[in-house]
Amino acid sequence: VYTVTALFPPRVQRIDIQYQYPAFSGLRPRTEEDGGDVFAPAGTRVRLTIHVDKPVASGELTMSSGAAPLADIGGKVVHADLVLTKNDSYRIRLADADGLASDGDSEYFIRLMDDRPPDVRILRPGGDQGITPLEEVAIEARAEDDFGVASLDLVYAVGGGPERTVPFTRVSGGETERTGAYLLAAEDLNVKPGDVITYYARARDVGRGKRSTETRSDLFFLEVRPFNEEFVASQSQANAGAGAADQQLDSLIAAQKEIISATWNIERRSAGGRSAADIKAIAQAQAELKMRAERALGPGRARRPGFLPQQIVRAPQPQSGDNPIASAVAAMTKAVEKLASDRTREAITHEMTALNGLLQAQAEVRRREIAQQQNSNAGGRGSNRQTQDLSALFDKELQRQQRTNYEQRSQTEERPRQETQEAADRIRDLARRQEAINARQRELERMAGEERKRELAKLMRDQEELQRQAEALSREMGQSSQQQNDSNQQKGQQQGQQQGQSQLTGKPQDGAQQKPQPGSSGMRGAAEQMRQASGEMQRNDSQSAARSGDRAADQLRRLEQQMRQGSADARQRAAADLQSEAQQIAQEQRRVAGEAERLQKGAGADSGEPRRRLAADKDRLADRVESLEREVTRLGGQPGKGEEQARAREAAAQLQRERVSQAMREGARQIREGASSPSGSEEQQIAQTLDQVVEKLGGAASSEARQMAGELERARAARDKLDRLEAQMKAADGKAGAQQARQQYEQELRRTRDGLGRPNDSQRDARGGATPEQQQRSGSAPGTEAFKQDRSGWEWLRKDVDRALEEHEIAVSRRLAKALGEERLSAGGSQRVPEQYRHLVAKYYESLAKARK
Repeated sequence: VYTVTALFPPRVQRIDIQYQYPAFSGLRPRTEEDGGDVFAPAGTRVRLTIHVDKPVASGELTMSSGAAPLADIGGKVVHADLVLTKNDSYRIRLADADGLASDGDSEYFIRLMDDRPPDVRILRPGGDQGITPLEEVAIEARAEDDFGVASLDLVYAVGGGPERTVPFTRVSGGETERTGAYLLAAEDLNVKPGDVITYYARARDVGRGKRSTETRSDLFFLEVRPFNEEFVASQSQANAGAGAADQQLDSLIAAQKEIISATWNIERRSAGGRSAADIKAIAQAQAELKMRAERALGPGRARRPGFLPQQIVRAPQPQSGDNPIASAVAAMTKAVEKLASDRTREAITHEMTALNGLLQAQAEVRRREIAQQQNSNAGGRGSNRQTQDLSALFDKELQRQQRTNYEQRSQTEERPRQETQEAADRIRDLARRQEAINARQRELERMAGEERKRELAKLMRDQEELQRQAEALSREMGQSSQQQNDSNQQKGQQQGQQQGQSQLTGKPQDGAQQKPQPGSSGMRGAAEQMRQASGEMQRNDSQSAARSGDRAADQLRRLEQQMRQGSADARQRAAADLQSEAQQIAQEQRRVAGEAERLQKGAGADSGEPRRRLAADKDRLADRVESLEREVTRLGGQPGKGEEQARAREAAAQLQRERVSQAMREGARQIREGASSPSGSEEQQIAQTLDQVVEKLGGAASSEARQMAGELERARAARDKLDRLEAQMKAADGKAGAQQARQQYEQELRRTRDGLGRPNDSQRDARGGATPEQQQRSGSAPGTEAFKQDRSGWEWLRKDVDRALEEHEIAVSRRLAKALGEERLSAGGSQRVPEQYRHLVAKYYESLAKARK
């Protein structure tokens, strides 16, 4: 008896990576398990821990720059130490005591992380705003950098003057992400009405042994306005056009601000990113605005100082000082000269001076004239009407000043819940995009050569971009969670008192029922899976990349479910979203069924390309059905016995029982391989199954929506048929069968028009004709109509039918949107008041407050 022992070379089972980042990066050491590819900044020390399936006698790490020996030889775990200096790759070659050596066929990448410039933006105020000379403005900014934020400053200037730099005071966050706030007091700047304050945030990253990189945010404006405005009645209607002149001045100010913003965006670019064409366009816009300002100034530019043309200002004018509009025109002239020589930094100063002059002219308009709306039949009621107008104006101003804080308080209470919902929506979007990448990854197996290479490069770019967005969301969620924890700690004492009171009264407090937002650990895990998928794509390992992508998508879906779990509103919204997705898939499937019927009727013709397109469409729909099935199964598996879970379980059972996605993929495979012709009846059966799923998700109300969707599909089919007949008629021109093609095209035009309820010729004649062409046709004898004589008549009739189809589609689409909206409302939704109605709620509470006085 002999014993045969099979010997195999040693094989790498797992690679763990320990990162020791350089001091300048400010990053903490970390360990990555079951990795391989290395991503870190230059200067990072990396320790590879290689787990092998058997003891090794020797081994080395081979790179393009040479080979490095492995440490701790003799066991199943060996190590290698690296210092990153450039982009590279490595292979691991091992040998055991029997002399069997691995070929080191797996290649792992070493990629240096580029030091990107910091990202800085203003969080609030959300845009330009007007302030009074004594107002304080809270400015908040955020800066992020891949290695660390060294400084975060606020830079502001008054009226185009020198810039002043102050560091943000209340700064929070970590090394790579900082949020700062600063209270800018206008009173300390000695501003007056008509001045403008510009501000932006500036951030610098860690130097890394070289000069740090500076980034500036967008530029914003604070316009200083007077405390009050005087309202006087005009003595005649000659000044009734004053409002138009005011609008002209407002238009000049808005255009000048846009020019400043455009110049600012050019200025903060690097020298290589500037475009001479962009600067030329800005200069041209500034020159045109200067001409508009000169026209507003009028011909009397040499008038005494302080005099503004009556077209612009109708209030008493100061007797000293320069004409602000004339000063603005002079500054615009200098700005054009600087822009012509590509000196954008100097041009901004003159552009700001021009804006300041326009704002000063606007500030001098203190007295808003109210024209007396009198007519000859009003009699003595004119003065009474004027008094009413003034009273209404004062009431509106008083209401604006007496705004209650009901809306502000409700917004404050809703903010944590709204942030959680927004984060869940962003996670859902990331999951859908990851699933789309996974589907494209599976399609790579059917590609070859250059096509596969190009598609793989696109996939890698999309995957890396998705990974960056996932990492950014993870950071935002972590910071939001930290801020919420800080807020909860500050309110701890108050909540304790409320809980003590609730124990006495037996009433629970709402604040005790709030749940913190889930942490960002799940997002970090999903981002890590995305990074692994990207690395596996670089190694051309499509199967492993697809598995990592699937894990990332599943983790995102679980995280979304975790954030929405426990809320009836969330389940209702999820059911409504799934119903809408199923409705779209069913509608797209009906389109595929129509295409299959056309291909089936045209069997034997050259249909290679249409067949391939149809197969690709079916594959994409199958991906969407699989995603829908997963989401419906998740919703049905959530705890609870609500109606949404029951409907979701029925819909999931329907999809699994009918094997919809499998049938789609099998049909696509057969069409692609030419094994069978497309079957319109089978595709229609799939569409009917999807309609049943829609009904299960949304109830009986979906049948009406399905009917309207069918009307839209029939309208589209009618248009396609007309296009096809028109093409056949043009192709048959001058050949046998041309007359038959024209008759068929004419009959189809008439049938479509009559089916849409379009007036026929006799009805048009009775109405006298709606167009000149109809007027001309109304006098024609039978058999001599224009559309029977030349193509111009057909074109006219086709335009008429196209208009009818378009009007029909618009009307049906509106009804369909309304029906779907009602279904969403019946399915429930967020209890938050929509933005477009919040001001109405605020006014309602204002009326209650006034009624109690």
